[in-house]
Amino acid sequence: MDYFENITRTLGVHSVFFYLGAVIVFVVLLDLVYNLINGIRVHLLSSRVDLKARYGHWAVVTGCTDGIGQAYTHELAKQGINIVLVSRTMQKLKDAAQEIESQYGVETKIIAVDLGEGKKSIDAVKHQLGDQEVGILSLRSVLHGGSTN
Repeated sequence: MDYFENITRTLGVHSVFFYLGAVIVFVVLLDLVYNLINGIRVHLLSSRVDLKARYGHWAVVTGCTDGIGQAYTHELAKQGINIVLVSRTMQKLKDAAQEIESQYGVETKIIAVDLGEGKKSIDAVKHQLGDQEVGILSLRSVLHGGSTN
């Protein structure tokens, strides 16, 4: 406390608060500049990863007819990756497959299965995939009652 009192007597209370405020403003501005540079680096200067070259020609997306799963499906198809669509409702799967094939010119396969049935449903997906080489797996629906092994 003596140190602080000594500074305030020497510089005056107003000067201490001025320098303290200046340091805080400097730190905030430094953080702002860092975040700005990092944002430019990530969003404008980064090179886009070629997922098809890195992971192969096929991806499996579960829960692909709605929400985040649907968005994943479209983003993967934009990059020219063929999609195995997995969901419960056959009609939604057919509609999604038709939309993706016509919009992006990729191949699709559909597997109608309720993944909530546990290991039985996972085995059904494995059986329908056969020896299909899959490089990307996007699980957008809930798996119950079993492992994915």
